[in-house]
Amino acid sequence: MDVVSEETRYQLEDAMSRTVEDIRAAMNEATRSGMRHFSPTIRVEGLRQTIDQIITELLANPRVAVNLQDIRSADQYTLSHSVNVCILSTLLGAELGYPLSDLRTLALGTLLHDIGKIAIPPEILNKPGRLTLEEAEAMKQHTILGWELLKNQPEIPPTAAVVALQHHERWAGGGYPHGLSGNQIYRFARVCAICDCYDAMTSDRIYRKGLSPAMALESLSGPMHGFFDPQMLLAFLNCIAPWPVGSMVELTGGRKAVVVAAERGRADRPRVRVLLEADGTRIATPYEIDLFRERHVEVVRELHESAEQYMSELAG
Repeated sequence: MDVVSEETRYQLEDAMSRTVEDIRAAMNEATRSGMRHFSPTIRVEGLRQTIDQIITELLANPRVAVNLQDIRSADQYTLSHSVNVCILSTLLGAELGYPLSDLRTLALGTLLHDIGKIAIPPEILNKPGRLTLEEAEAMKQHTILGWELLKNQPEIPPTAAVVALQHHERWAGGGYPHGLSGNQIYRFARVCAICDCYDAMTSDRIYRKGLSPAMALESLSGPMHGFFDPQMLLAFLNCIAPWPVGSMVELTGGRKAVVVAAERGRADRPRVRVLLEADGTRIATPYEIDLFRERHVEVVRELHESAEQYMSELAG
């Protein structure tokens, strides 16, 4: 099931696209006029209206563990990424118990977290391969550029602007632009850091294939765990389904099953329908196992084959 409707997601992408184009037009005009400093007014009424709709839809399904396919579109990466991070961050904020006022500010800040990339040269922003050291340093400036764009906007809370500045800071230190750590990093930026990394890792890019949700979550909680607030990371792991509904998985003992449901708070223990025995024999009457209750059974790995062929044949 979609936690955010396709119509709502596209409305937000459209509103965000218009906001970006307005800023870009103002920057071009400032360049033509020879202005060294400028501060375009960013209108966010349209963004706020759609954000409220997203919050309403997310809160209407409090038990559903989110599959990334539920929120992802195939449009241009930066725009789609901003919308994905907004939705994931709002979901995580709700899991953390944030009140509605905080969810609205969090959603706006995470939607605009990469707005500074507007000022990054396209040849760097869209480079298909690895950036040089100089290009990487230029790219890092998007955090400061985003802060400069947002900090004095009358319609944008200062806390939302801080997300643009701090979303690449790391819990254990070593991030940028200021090398902050722990609670020195504002809480909304800590939320954004998790969702930003997760969506980036699972997105297909020109130069690489995205990781599966399970592999990305394993990276977040394993090699990268020092990057993130541990309590927020645990809450995020409770929200996100490692194995999307409809995917094929191998269970303990070699049986193959299709994931049929995953609930918030136990997303790593979904309900599955067993289709094949370990030797590949099709089960005449498929049966379901709730892995949350049957603790001796686990998902060993996700399979890249589709469940649809088995389901259609069994149905026939």
